[in-house]
Amino acid sequence: SRVDPPLPLNVWRARARLLELRAEDLAFTPDEAVAFVQAGAGPDVPAATALVLRERTEGWAVGLRLATVALRDHANREEFLDGFRQYGHYHIAAYLVDEVLNRLPPEQHIFLLHTSILDRMHRDLCAAVLATDDTASCQRGLEFMERANLFLVALDTRHEWYRYHHQFQAMLRQRLHGRLPEREIAALHRRAADWYASHDYIDDALYHYQAAGEIAAALGLVVRLLPALATVEQ
Repeated sequence: SRVDPPLPLNVWRARARLLELRAEDLAFTPDEAVAFVQAGAGPDVPAATALVLRERTEGWAVGLRLATVALRDHANREEFLDGFRQYGHYHIAAYLVDEVLNRLPPEQHIFLLHTSILDRMHRDLCAAVLATDDTASCQRGLEFMERANLFLVALDTRHEWYRYHHQFQAMLRQRLHGRLPEREIAALHRRAADWYASHDYIDDALYHYQAAGEIAAALGLVVRLLPALATVEQ
């Protein structure tokens, strides 16, 4: 099932009466990925190439299969691999659009697109990017995606920080740039940078200021930190 069924799962889980197979359990191991890609695209495919496909698809079976087909049909494998490292592949993007994105309610669709600029997500950060004070709705949005198995990966045991599956995020970003003008995307980055800066996530703040084209803001942040850096060095 793509989503958790409406059954008393927590009760069964507490009573040790539930056997769960999640996405991470079904993901291809490195050895399985190499064997699968070589079987589908040819035994001459280097193991290192197969492992790049596994890394970018995170072992997801459907994504790995689509990537293998694309690799098999591409005349220049090195060129394909370079592009796949950066952008994924349109077969995978098309699958994700058809099977996932087009079935979501509009508000969830917007949430996904706008937060795709983030490499990691927290409800407060998402609220800042969306320019809303309703952090509870952002938390509900994250929990909805987690329950629905929408290519969301928890980064901590408290389930406060998340990230998107790499290929899913690549597809979302591609659609974001096709839907919004660059000035609006820059505004998303600027709001993310401001939030990161206010919470002392300096590297993340500088990255998003740069993505927003806000070089002066990035320099201002560095200048503001200079006294603290000098104190540390002493």
